[in-house]
Amino acid sequence: IRICHEELPSEKNHDNAIQGMNNLRNLHEVVETIYFRRLLSSLILAVVELSGSSLKTAERGNQSFPN
Repeated sequence: IRICHEELPSEKNHDNAIQGMNNLRNLHEVVETIYFRRLLSSLILAVVELSGSSLKTAERGNQSFPN
């Protein structure tokens, strides 16, 4: 009886540890996904701003020097 009594909590702790690891892994994936999306969106915004400013510069250049 004592052996069974001691085995069950350790099994439960083991299951809890596995569950905790899975939760941690899922959380890590979620955080990675959010971070990646933020990085991607900020990168896209930066590219859009850069291309927009270069377009404005080109327009200004065309207005300054009409050919």
